[in-house]
Amino acid sequence: LNIPFAYPPLGFYLGRLTSDIIGIGAVEALRWVPAFFASLSILAFYLLALRLLKNKYYAAVSTLFFAMMPRAFSWFVMGGGLTRSPGQFFMLLALATIVRLYGENRRADIFWAGLFSGLAVLSHPEAAVHTAFSAVFLWLMLSRKRDTFVSSVGVGIVVLAVTAPWWATVIHYHGV
Repeated sequence: LNIPFAYPPLGFYLGRLTSDIIGIGAVEALRWVPAFFASLSILAFYLLALRLLKNKYYAAVSTLFFAMMPRAFSWFVMGGGLTRSPGQFFMLLALATIVRLYGENRRADIFWAGLFSGLAVLSHPEAAVHTAFSAVFLWLMLSRKRDTFVSSVGVGIVVLAVTAPWWATVIHYHGV
């Protein structure tokens, strides 16, 4: 049907690398890679909650509730979890870094937020959309300053650089 295959590739690469490095079959990689990243998402959520709430107790309670929600885990493990779970993990790390960027305006956070956001984009389309809209929402709620807006543009440039090998290849083979 001439439908281009342009899906974000990171989850597939992670599954293959896991299969090759650990020496497990593709089905086992499909079973364990999503569970691994969904489990890491609990730690990433704690980091985000800690940055937003600025209280270890409240962040821990919030993380406990997050970890106990059935959809917080099952949706990212079943079916397309190979791409969804890394997308969620990198989105949560990106948002935690963005919160720190808007609060402290550390230059290193431009790189880290761009890297984690780029990895979220390379993982799953929904993670890309959620990361972008959440970053805009966080800017509106936490900062609304010119310097953090400029930092956000810097994050966007890093995201473009991180994701360029993927989208440039897709555009080369399939056009815009």
